[in-house]
Amino acid sequence: MSNKCCNNNKYEIIYILKNTLNDKSAKEEMLNIKSLINKLGGQSIKINCWGRKKLAWEYKHHKRGIYVHHQYLGNKDLVSNLVKQLNINEEVLLHQTKIINKEIQEITNNNENDILEIPIIKDYNEHIQHNYNFEHTLNSKNNK
Repeated sequence: MSNKCCNNNKYEIIYILKNTLNDKSAKEEMLNIKSLINKLGGQSIKINCWGRKKLAWEYKHHKRGIYVHHQYLGNKDLVSNLVKQLNINEEVLLHQTKIINKEIQEITNNNENDILEIPIIKDYNEHIQHNYNFEHTLNSKNNK
């Protein structure tokens, strides 16, 4: 079975949800955005939740967020309406849309499952265990 979408482009959007959302609310928000895309006449291809990560900079008093990568088919009107809705949505901190392919005629084999589970990801600094022996460091400095 193929889903036909004439003269649409393939887009990807990365959006960041507030880290204060619990996992269930975050999944609901991702599904709401998916249904919004379908309601606006687009076709959701795949949602991939990348998990809770540290933001590159503090944004609106938030240091972390839930990163979501979403691919979909649509036209430029859909994108502008989606951006308006995401700007209004208080749970979305940031978003960026990019066109991947122009004028996709149809999507076949849309069997990819959405990944809505929020993986547990540690920051780089959390992976490094600091086992300093300060007494040894002080003794070696005093002996010089």
